Amino acid sequence: MGRRCSVAGCNSTAGLHSIPVDLEIRCQWLHALGLEVRDFPPNVKAGVCNLHFTRDCFDNAVEVEMGFSKHLALKSDAVPNAATPAWTPSPQRCLVPKITREIGCQTESVTYITAGVQANVKPIRRSKATQARMANRSVSCDTVTLMEPFTECPEATSTPIKRKRCEVSTDDSSYHQVGSESTMNSTSISKDVFPHEVTKYIVYEDKLLELFKRCPVCTRSCVVSRTTIGTLLRVKQHCAHCHYARDWSSQPVVNNIPAGNLQLCAAVLFTGSSFCQISKFLDAFKIQGISEPCFHKHQAKLLIPTINWQWKIMQDDLIEKAIADGAVTLGGDMRADSPGHSAKYGSYTMMDLRANRVIDIQLVQSNEVGNSQRMEKEGFERSLSLLEQRGVVIQSLVTDRHTGVQKFMREQKKDIRHYFDPWHMGKGLGKKMDALSKGKGLQDVGLWRKSVVNHLFLVCNIINIWGGGSGQVELCSESHSKHPQP
Repeated sequence: MGRRCSVAGCNSTAGLHSIPVDLEIRCQWLHALGLEVRDFPPNVKAGVCNLHFTRDCFDNAVEVEMGFSKHLALKSDAVPNAATPAWTPSPQRCLVPKITREIGCQTESVTYITAGVQANVKPIRRSKATQARMANRSVSCDTVTLMEPFTECPEATSTPIKRKRCEVSTDDSSYHQVGSESTMNSTSISKDVFPHEVTKYIVYEDKLLELFKRCPVCTRSCVVSRTTIGTLLRVKQHCAHCHYARDWSSQPVVNNIPAGNLQLCAAVLFTGSSFCQISKFLDAFKIQGISEPCFHKHQAKLLIPTINWQWKIMQDDLIEKAIADGAVTLGGDMRADSPGHSAKYGSYTMMDLRANRVIDIQLVQSNEVGNSQRMEKEGFERSLSLLEQRGVVIQSLVTDRHTGVQKFMREQKKDIRHYFDPWHMGKGLGKKMDALSKGKGLQDVGLWRKSVVNHLFLVCNIINIWGGGSGQVELCSESHSKHPQP
């Protein structure tokens, strides 16, 4: 049989607080309860329930009333009272007492409304002499009832449901957590929500550690230690009184990789941001982040291979659709890492103009072909060769006026119609007019630059309409829809 309240007439077994071991405070407790010290030596485990303490005796009375805590934490200098209590907590509902007093009568009753339970406390007995004195008093027996509106507080949520772990092939050697399997795999509140889809919040450290100050079993102070691994916070809680222990992590861990660390690396890389700038932002905000070696390690081992894998899947799907559509019209151009003739890398992009989708990308380094001027031709040949090997039938091709590409198409690919993009033609025409306007007495030529370039696109659109949507001008006008119109 479990412990019960040591106060005479009280059989409560919930919310018991052990009598302090300290002799001075122990004597105060026993004297307030009307008990003898010799009947309760220090080795006797006796307790007093919450009903015999006032509201001021608890540290977290407000939290319990609002439903954010289930157990009351007793102050170190609190002393119980054997008389009828004036306040009693409720684990899930705010307590509103219904007090009924009979003035001039012999009894006083207090009724407490809790979460679905109504408890009536026994009335205080009075001596016969007191009853005789009150009987002689001419006081009417009026009943005063004080009833406040009932307020419902937030109820506790259910236990999180486990879901299947995400599979990651590479372990994170920077983190090895020792704990139970349930701690490692508790990822989200729903089995259908992945860690990267769960909403995150900014929580201050001192506010978070307040949740671990008190033991949830005996409500006493606990020993709390914390460990941080990047964005992950691990808290160990231990109670020296009831030996309660808990190992808590702020985020799920998959194959020894904290999910927050990996998602932060992915957010930086996928948005095209700079790790240095993001790191400065986190430092200014005092948010726990990751180190630069950790970022580069996850980028090289996990993120870039994932991007390549996803791109191959999308490219295969686009090529299959292009083959199903029959002959296609492609547009290609190169973008270098720096302007001029000093570029080291160049990426040549081939696009399906009718589907408006990029179908292939080729990366070329300048030392592979001798100089940066030859990178565009090399990327063009690689992309064209790949698509033809995959079975794509190329009807027309639109590029800029690169001399190497013109020669290759003229000599090697005579069966493919080759067109020039009017955007590049307009850009070249504008540069020539700018150079001409710098001559002596030719400043007025620069005033006509915009009108002449717009007129070029006007002619392309008119011929396209009159030509019935076929021929060279049609393909050129479709390649860039962002050009200025007259």
